[in-house]
Amino acid sequence: MRSISSTGADLRLRTRFAHVSITCALLAAGVSGTTAAASGVTIDPAVRRALVNASPDIRTAVIIRTRGAAPAVRARLSRARDLQSMYVLPDTFVSDIGKADLQTLASDPDVVHISLDMSVSAAADGDPITDGATSSQILRATLGVSPRDPGGRGVGIAVIDSGIQPMAGLTPVASFDFTRDGQQVAASDEYGHGTHVAGLIAAGAIAGDQMQGIAPLARLVSLRVLDAEGRGLTSAAIQALDFAVANRRRLGIDIVNLSLGHPITEAAGDDPLVVAVEAATRAGLVVVVAAGNRGHGSAEARVYGGILSPANAPSAIAVGAVDTRATVTRTDDSVAAYSSRGPTRFDHQVKPDLVAPGHNLISAGAGDSLLYQRYLDRQVDGTPNRRYLRLSGTSMAAAVTSGAVALMIAAERAAGATEMSPTAIKAMLQFTAIDVPGEDHLTEGAGALNARGALDLLKARLTRRSSTSQPSTLDVAPFSGVGGETYMWTQTIVWGNTIVWGNTIVWGNTIVWGNTVDESNDALWGSTIVWGNGWVPSSDDVVVSLRDVWSAALDEEFQVEN
Repeated sequence: MRSISSTGADLRLRTRFAHVSITCALLAAGVSGTTAAASGVTIDPAVRRALVNASPDIRTAVIIRTRGAAPAVRARLSRARDLQSMYVLPDTFVSDIGKADLQTLASDPDVVHISLDMSVSAAADGDPITDGATSSQILRATLGVSPRDPGGRGVGIAVIDSGIQPMAGLTPVASFDFTRDGQQVAASDEYGHGTHVAGLIAAGAIAGDQMQGIAPLARLVSLRVLDAEGRGLTSAAIQALDFAVANRRRLGIDIVNLSLGHPITEAAGDDPLVVAVEAATRAGLVVVVAAGNRGHGSAEARVYGGILSPANAPSAIAVGAVDTRATVTRTDDSVAAYSSRGPTRFDHQVKPDLVAPGHNLISAGAGDSLLYQRYLDRQVDGTPNRRYLRLSGTSMAAAVTSGAVALMIAAERAAGATEMSPTAIKAMLQFTAIDVPGEDHLTEGAGALNARGALDLLKARLTRRSSTSQPSTLDVAPFSGVGGETYMWTQTIVWGNTIVWGNTIVWGNTIVWGNTVDESNDALWGSTIVWGNGWVPSSDDVVVSLRDVWSAALDEEFQVEN
């Protein structure tokens, strides 16, 4: 087998020092994510922007967090409404406010923070279709997924999206619609994005059609937050996350897939969607998020700093997209041009966490949906029982990663263990990732998803834990075979805003796991560490000011109504 060399110590960072000043200007574009009133109330700058030049009768929807006084503050507003978020964002509600309301809230001692109720949208890209769509057989082969793997049996995945259209081999166990206050409904998908995502995760093979997802034995729960046009509100996504946490045991939810997002307008710690994701992770759910499709500008120049919310959530597994060129080999892979790059706005975290196949992927198509009917050139021949569509985007990459996580959880349970935390899963996915040639960490994160490697590492870990002698090391070779070739793991873990190696894991031919490490310790995601060796763009990059990038994006996003 041919060997492809890669080392974790090689950061592959750009070293054209003439561009340091551009980098500094990029980072300086967003140092503080909020403005504070004299009372201590912090306000998302997007709220002020939405209302600064508005007439007194114009109102905009905001999310208001209080100091345990939501009913009292709500009573002082004429257009307030409940936000079902007691598990992930307590003491919070939504209201349509105008200029005068904002002034009143800014001086209210019961108010903590005010955020815009941002419009969220699906993270599928509109890049032109190219030759070579990736079938499920190629996709599973390039990830090293085998029929011998557990198939995600019994693992529950909540798909927060546009719904799931039932069809042979793809039927959610339950469906709830948060565009209609979380009502339980018959499964459907008017937009078609959620069905494509769900098919990549867990479509099962049927007679005469062997197309299947990464974890075909997993269970899907549909939590609809996007309408027939593929748009929704942050508040609906928060309520869906809260529902997933509250019902994780009743519905057997282990993973949440969020293939959607909105532009970052404030620091991660203030962003209500990020706060909700962090709470879901603390509750034990693995949250997989699309990084976003803002990796290039209008002139097709590479843009750094285009990560969407909630991919900037420290605990989330933020996933960028790889173009596999419809081949099993990894040697011709590249990160898709549209895939969002780090650093994150305001917090300057290294994101995405990893990348995964997401370009030109074939999956289930909802026949009557907007996407299926609009993009006739993307329809793929199916069967009488199933239709197919090929789409691209970090949405698809997140779905593929969710399927891989389901395989890991099922493998652990099959071995009689149930102790793997979301943090441990994320670390193993990153550590076993495979380098994408020529990409930096702000583009590829820790590297490209390697399901085979993650499962092999997990197996070694479980073997060690079940050993009565409790050896101090795991004997596992840090490479994986894919398509007759051997690829080294990057052996890199991205924690917060640094690239870490040798903290809880030391590699070479042996991996050492600290016996005293608390894998759920949120301190691992500390924001006080600086990047190891910095980052400088190459002379080929056109780095667009974050201020310009996000101003243009926000002009499209604000939802102001009378």
